Amino acid sequence: MTREPDFNEFVGEDVPAEERERLRRAHDLLLAAGPMPELPPGLEEPNVGERPARLEENVYQLLPSRRTGAALALAAAIALIAFVGGYTAGFRRGDGWIVTKQLPGQATPGPTVLTT
Repeated sequence: MTREPDFNEFVGEDVPAEERERLRRAHDLLLAAGPMPELPPGLEEPNVGERPARLEENVYQLLPSRRTGAALALAAAIALIAFVGGYTAGFRRGDGWIVTKQLPGQATPGPTVLTT
């Protein structure tokens, strides 16, 4: 025979009174609900039945074969549109960068850093 769980064993004595009352109400509700019902024996093992052989062939197939070509064509079209749109937005006629103002540089004391 199992004994009823003691609330003080779970909570201890160092809990504030307000929190202790909240936990006590939750403890009483859990005791009133009782234990979980037993699982029926028919549900202990899953019943998968007969599986078609084609499901076992390729478990990791993402798309049906007839849609793979369409998906690749759509991805290529989106990439092409993005590339052409970026090229068009960034394309400028001229000699390159336009310099609007030049500032003289000053060397600072310290180690010299060479970049390539």
